Amino acid sequence: MPEEDDKLPFRMSRPADMDEPPAPEPARVAGPANGVIIVASLAILLNCVGGFVLRNFVFPNQVPAGLNMSCGAFNLWRSDVPFLEACVTLLVYPLAIAGGIQMKRLRSYPLALTSALLVMMPCSVIFPIGLAIGIWALAVLGDDGVRKAFS
Repeated sequence: MPEEDDKLPFRMSRPADMDEPPAPEPARVAGPANGVIIVASLAILLNCVGGFVLRNFVFPNQVPAGLNMSCGAFNLWRSDVPFLEACVTLLVYPLAIAGGIQMKRLRSYPLALTSALLVMMPCSVIFPIGLAIGIWALAVLGDDGVRKAFS
């Protein structure tokens, strides 16, 4: 009695690469990568616009009533702190955006890890959201299949 495969006019063979596990789809990494890019972009926007608004409109030239600082200390805060915040913002978050883009393309695993860590830093008011996105990105990047897809 012939088997079912013998009745077919042709025989289908299994490709050799079917034995290897499939590579993870870029869609699995796309969510955390998009989150890193969005959080870093919002942090840049909020830090730059927020610093400008605070310096020029909220605390224009006088010491606010709630702050117990001398005029010298307030002037130091008014001049140096926004500059330092802008430097940190313009160094940390563009690097996080670049890492998010590389994560989305499944390139440069170390930069992708760095970007996940950078959005978790408390450098912006969006820090709690960045913390959640960073943990999610680290969890996805820690998977062996995802790690292999980067190489």
